[in-house]
Amino acid sequence: MLVSELLLRIGSLPSTHAAFLEDPIEWRADKRAIVLDLEELDDPDAEIVTSDGVEYIYALQVATIEDVVANATMQNPAADQTTLLRAVEFYFDHDAFLEIETG
Repeated sequence: MLVSELLLRIGSLPSTHAAFLEDPIEWRADKRAIVLDLEELDDPDAEIVTSDGVEYIYALQVATIEDVVANATMQNPAADQTTLLRAVEFYFDHDAFLEIETG
């Protein structure tokens, strides 16, 4: 799936799973992502996984992305995909929620 699909489907994905992004990690709509159950991996502490010949790097827990999207849409119910991408990237970089300007 693409990161754009990940954001669209985030509420229906298992919150106990983790999102991995194609190496290098960039929060772009067209970047590939996979969602995995860490407990089902050979190494549950794996930071890098390979699927279909593509390396993916652990990014965030699905529950965390859900929280970031919920926070962004609470601040701005009309938040678009670009805003959600900025919010997730900000959280990834700073471990904090982005303050979204409305208006």
